[in-house]
Amino acid sequence: MMTSEQHSAVERALDAAVCSTHLAGSRQLCDFLTYIVTKVLSGESEDIKAYSIAVDALGRDESCDPQNSATVRVAAGRLRQALALHNAQYSADKVSGDDRHPLEAIIHLEPGSYIPTFEFVDLNEQPAAVVGDNDSQSELPDEPSLPAPPPAPIAADLPTDGMVKPVVPWIVLPIIGALIALMS
Repeated sequence: MMTSEQHSAVERALDAAVCSTHLAGSRQLCDFLTYIVTKVLSGESEDIKAYSIAVDALGRDESCDPQNSATVRVAAGRLRQALALHNAQYSADKVSGDDRHPLEAIIHLEPGSYIPTFEFVDLNEQPAAVVGDNDSQSELPDEPSLPAPPPAPIAADLPTDGMVKPVVPWIVLPIIGALIALMS
């Protein structure tokens, strides 16, 4: 279950994503992302299926058969690629920008799933002090310390069968997105 602060962070991340240059050019991708994130935020992630995405998000006819049409799978692949590029650019911009919120969310769409996961980053969290091997050394206040490693992504809804799918670290997604773009 998400806190209200996490919920707000996901809504900000969704707004930023649909306005980004990577998604804004495609109404279909924006509708797809908005549909799946809104379903998760409203607690209806079990309703996210290829058929409901095709009809409700992509505007297909109710007689469509997503098993025989690759429309949703192709759109999901394009969305994954656009999200990876957006996340890489947006993460770098937010860390260096002044308009930061205390908690930021990064939206991921893992391969093989239409249910998004969210990674929460607390920008107010101070990194731990760097301590050397020599106990007699004291840390000088003007020396920079190493940043804390990014937190692990938090799945929006964990499966009830106890099986948790591994989540690709956010740093790998831009690389995957760039490789996909080069192969296209």
